[in-house]
Amino acid sequence: MDYQEIKSMLAHNEALATREAIREQTERQQIIAEQTERDATWNKINETATRCHHFADFKQELVKSFITEALVVFIDNCLSQDLIVNESNLQMIRQLTTNFVNETGTSLLGKMRRTSNLMSELAYNVDKAVEFVLENVDKNNDATFKIPQESKSKFYEGLEKVDADVAIGKISERVRTQTTDFMNANLKEKAELSSVMDKTKNKVNEAKKRLSEKAQTEENIKQAEAQQEAYIQNGKRRMTEIESSRSKNILEQMIYTLSKSALTNESAKAVFVEDSKLNMDLIVERCEVLCTFITALDSTKLINLDEDYIIDMLEGLKK
Repeated sequence: MDYQEIKSMLAHNEALATREAIREQTERQQIIAEQTERDATWNKINETATRCHHFADFKQELVKSFITEALVVFIDNCLSQDLIVNESNLQMIRQLTTNFVNETGTSLLGKMRRTSNLMSELAYNVDKAVEFVLENVDKNNDATFKIPQESKSKFYEGLEKVDADVAIGKISERVRTQTTDFMNANLKEKAELSSVMDKTKNKVNEAKKRLSEKAQTEENIKQAEAQQEAYIQNGKRRMTEIESSRSKNILEQMIYTLSKSALTNESAKAVFVEDSKLNMDLIVERCEVLCTFITALDSTKLINLDEDYIIDMLEGLKK
């Protein structure tokens, strides 16, 4: 194959990859746009808003609601195709985002304005949406504390114009790399553990064979049993070393922590244990969603994903 043929082939492959990326992005946007949950969410927001009797409270709820929705739309887009088609994963992102915004408060909007171009664009859309709603509100009449449909439509139209593809791609790649590393490390570990188990079993069988070839005296039996026990203990020790020696990425730490919690925590057990067995597929899926969430916040500088944050997060998974 000459240079021109190679160049043509590479160009063709690049075009295919581009079309595939566009197709996946279009499908992703269609899935999110079709969420029936969106209307239900705004109904809840409006219910909360109408319970406010003071303008300051209403404005605070309004700002938090639009911040939450902006981040939810952005983080949903960071989920892989396999995750985004599951409605429960989208609900999990919404709950995580809602909790984060409520814990951080409206000061988060100021942080968004300062951290990056992407976050400042989202903050700009939040500002415009809040401004539009407040234009139709009478500070002294709580009956006007409502969010009109037009403001929501304009808000989503503004979000669609935000160019977040580069950030989404980087976040998705970070999570995908962690998932791949976890799977590869898990397969390697299983192979090593299996090898240790086979060697231990062979040594125990050899000890039994040697005993069968000797006189069955009490002393010989005791020696053989002691040797077999030593082989078994050495095997267990080696397996423990394999499991604890290698470093684990954030996703794997989540999976390990949630798996242990599912065996001891009743509420987690009800979700992740079926027929007395851990549902590892579900555990991995939920951890991928959580990993996407914190990776998105870290990549956009809304949190500092340092050791303290990871420790607190893992402690939360135990509850």
